[in-house]
Amino acid sequence: MRLIFKRFFICTISFYPLLAIGTQFLVLPVGAMELALGSHPAFGGSATINPALIQAPQGGPLLSFDNGYWLGDIRISNFCLDQQIGKSTGRFSIRYAGLTGLEFRDHRPVDDPLSFFAAFGLTLETGFSYPIIAGHIGFLVRTIYMAIYDQYSTGVSLDIGYTKLFSSGWNAGISLLNFGKLSNMNIKTPDLPMRLLAGVSRSMDGGRFQNLVCMTGEWAFLPQNWKVSFGNDFSWDRFHILSGTSFTDQTSSMSIGTGLQLGRFRVFYAIRFSSQDIGMPYTFSINTRLP
Repeated sequence: MRLIFKRFFICTISFYPLLAIGTQFLVLPVGAMELALGSHPAFGGSATINPALIQAPQGGPLLSFDNGYWLGDIRISNFCLDQQIGKSTGRFSIRYAGLTGLEFRDHRPVDDPLSFFAAFGLTLETGFSYPIIAGHIGFLVRTIYMAIYDQYSTGVSLDIGYTKLFSSGWNAGISLLNFGKLSNMNIKTPDLPMRLLAGVSRSMDGGRFQNLVCMTGEWAFLPQNWKVSFGNDFSWDRFHILSGTSFTDQTSSMSIGTGLQLGRFRVFYAIRFSSQDIGMPYTFSINTRLP
């Protein structure tokens, strides 16, 4: 079993604010589509990036489940239920990200740790999207609980978003994420990782072949940096090939994925390769329309 200082070293690189899971678990890709394509607020992106993209099919709710691992063996799970309510579409979801089996040791070198503990973040989310004359708007309210060892913090955050589909095949979207506040954790109050994203996408229909291209610019407030992301979703009948790339002034990553629609079920798998060289995140997603 790896020592706690090694686990914390990995986490410090990825989650600077609290030296563990931290509030940065809120920026991790939730599903395989988002991991493969990147974070895009325009049509074809993820509803976790822009609540205006919350959608559900006619005739029944859409049930989704995502499970995978991020850098440093951080477990990521997500459960989501989308349902049409009149002209709007509502969403309820539960998100989890955590590490288990962390070893607690003091300054004395010993063979066995004094104890084991976990570090994790958990959210309960409720949101909706609604059509307006000039496009779609969306809102999502999130209740947050995060803990490490004997410390914990709770709070709420708000996501807002807007998207517009044009007849020419172009689409545009913008979103502001993680605006809110958390309670004190011991003597420190965690900061939420606010993000501002704006992007466009272009869908091209070739009969049995469809192709969707996305491009997004992002500004993160914690830590302050920018990111540019590109994604491509090529589909032939019921088969999808996904790819994406993103870069900042210090890091870059490339991701690939695949998906298949089988009746009511859609199954996707994605993996990401990063210049940080501390692991390869991967995610498995499945969703189905309930009767």
